[in-house]
Amino acid sequence: GGYGSGLVPLLEHENNLVIESDVVTKYIAKNIDGVTGKGDFLYPENEEDKKHVELFLCKWQDLVDTYYELLTASSQKEVDEIEP
Repeated sequence: GGYGSGLVPLLEHENNLVIESDVVTKYIAKNIDGVTGKGDFLYPENEEDKKHVELFLCKWQDLVDTYYELLTASSQKEVDEIEP
């Protein structure tokens, strides 16, 4: 974390204040009515599937963090010091 524009995603819904992109995403998937009703189908109910989603989100965040480090590096030396 700590990269990008410095802005934190924020959602206020039914007296709930939700902060951080991954938490906002999960909240929307579980609680916001959509075209077909509740968004539950966007987030798995099954524990095994939840584990896969959580692992993906964790790995995805690592990838995003590395991407921003590479994007903001000001020299080849800084790029070479970044751990994938």
